Amino acid sequence: MHDTDKPIGHLAGTGLPFRPLAPGHQWALRLRAQAIEEASAAWQAPLDLAPLASSSRDGRHALKLGPDEWLLIAQTADAADGLAALARSTPLSLVEISDRELAWELSGDNAAQVLAAGCPLDLADASFPPGRATRTVYGHAEIVLWRPGAERAWQVRALRSFASYLTRHLAHAGRQCESKRTHQ
Repeated sequence: MHDTDKPIGHLAGTGLPFRPLAPGHQWALRLRAQAIEEASAAWQAPLDLAPLASSSRDGRHALKLGPDEWLLIAQTADAADGLAALARSTPLSLVEISDRELAWELSGDNAAQVLAAGCPLDLADASFPPGRATRTVYGHAEIVLWRPGAERAWQVRALRSFASYLTRHLAHAGRQCESKRTHQ
C-alpha cells in the first residue's frame, strides 16, 4: 500500500473531510457528435453534450472534458464493454486509464476555499454548479475537478505522481484557511 492509498481522514488542522476514493475503473473516450446516441446506449448512461457537464446513472459517470472527450468512471471493469463492442463498427477511441490516476474527495463548508488556494477557477456556486467537471490545475499539478452533487463535496483526480504534492498542498491550504477563519 502506498502512502497515498491510506485513508487521510481530515486535512490536518481543518476538520475538512478529505479521503481517497476507492479505486474504480476509468476510460478516456473520444468520439464524434453524431455517435453520441449510440455511445450513450452502449455506455448504458447518457453522455452529456454540454461543455464541462457530467451525467450519472446507475454508478456510471461521464464527465465531458472537451468538445469530443469524456472521462468515464464506473466501479466495474465490464462497464465499458458495450463501448468496446461499438468501437468495432463506429469510429471512436476508448482507452482504459484506471491505473493512471488517483482520486480524492474534499468536502465541507470551506472546501471551495481550500481548493481556491491552488486552483485558478471561480468555484462559487454560480460559476461552478453541481455537475460541473473540468480539467484544470491545482498548484503545479494538472487535475480533473468535479462537483458531482449539490452538497459541498468535490472530487479531485490527478496522476499518481502528483499524489504526495497535492495532499501536502491541500493540507497546507486547509491550515491557512482555518487560520484565517479562526482569526476573524
